[in-house]
Amino acid sequence: MRIQKGKDNKLGGLKELSKTDNIIVRIINNDANRKTNCDTANLTKLVRTSKKQTELFENIRTDNLSPKLKMTIKIRLENPDASYNELSQMLGITKSGLVHRLYKILQTSNKE
Repeated sequence: MRIQKGKDNKLGGLKELSKTDNIIVRIINNDANRKTNCDTANLTKLVRTSKKQTELFENIRTDNLSPKLKMTIKIRLENPDASYNELSQMLGITKSGLVHRLYKILQTSNKE
C-alpha cells in the first residue's frame, strides 16, 4: 500500500501535506519497499537452495551415511519448500545443527 501526496479528502477539498508529512510518507513507503525486496530475495534464495539440495539428495547414495543424515535427507525431500527453521524444528535440532548436517552430506557427496 502506497501513501500518496495531495489526494482529495472525503469533503472534496485538496489535502495538502506539509514538508514533514511528505518526509514521513517517503519513509513509510521506503520501509515498505525495503521489506518487500528483502522478502522477495529471501524467498528466491530459499527456492534456489531447496532445488539444489533436492537434486543432490535424489541422486546421492545413502548406504554410507549415518541415520541422522539419512533422516535429514528424507525430511528435506518430503518438504522441499520448507525453510531451514522449519526443517530444524521437524528434526528437533537447531538451525546450526541442520546446516552442519547438510554440510556433512555435501562433503560425502563430493567424495563420491
